Amino acid sequence: MTPDELIPIAEENGMIHEIGSFVLETACAQLKDWKAKGINLRISINSSIREFRDKDMASMLIEQMKANNCDPHSLMIEITEKFALEAEAERPIMQQMNRLNQQGVQFALDDFGTGYASFRYMLLLPISSLKIDRTIIQSITKQEKMQKMIKGMIQFGKSLDFQVIAEGVETNEQLELLRVMDCNSIQGYIISHPMNAQELEKWLK
Repeated sequence: MTPDELIPIAEENGMIHEIGSFVLETACAQLKDWKAKGINLRISINSSIREFRDKDMASMLIEQMKANNCDPHSLMIEITEKFALEAEAERPIMQQMNRLNQQGVQFALDDFGTGYASFRYMLLLPISSLKIDRTIIQSITKQEKMQKMIKGMIQFGKSLDFQVIAEGVETNEQLELLRVMDCNSIQGYIISHPMNAQELEKWLK
């Protein structure tokens, strides 16, 4: 189950806070372990607006990072366009995001191009990365119009000094087109299938 499927279900049944706390604690503990091993990586976690709305997410996250001696720059929070649209209208959430960003935590706009795109929240929220949704990237080799749209999305993101990340890259043809379009980064099966921490450490070697 993907985060965009799991998070709405967890929000509805009330389990989002337990899941969010577990993910946050696990991520910070993993960063601590990697730091002790001399491995410098950034971990991205998906977050729900309910976590920011129902509790002081910023204080909780900062406390976890301090407890594990984590570099805040090593943590990125991925939010959906729906999250961003709602956060734009809620000052307490914006304040929490800005507080975390001032500490060094970065925010990425996930699944870009499939939701509620708004120029306003891109200016108001401390977003540093745009992640173009995999369903869009999967069509990059099928339609010339889609190629033009993706190129425009990359140019748009970079014009606002965002790092642009293509999700779901699986083939060399997709990779080469994105390289020509000057996309900053990619993620997808062309690099690797999902791995646990131990597998990743071996893969890095």
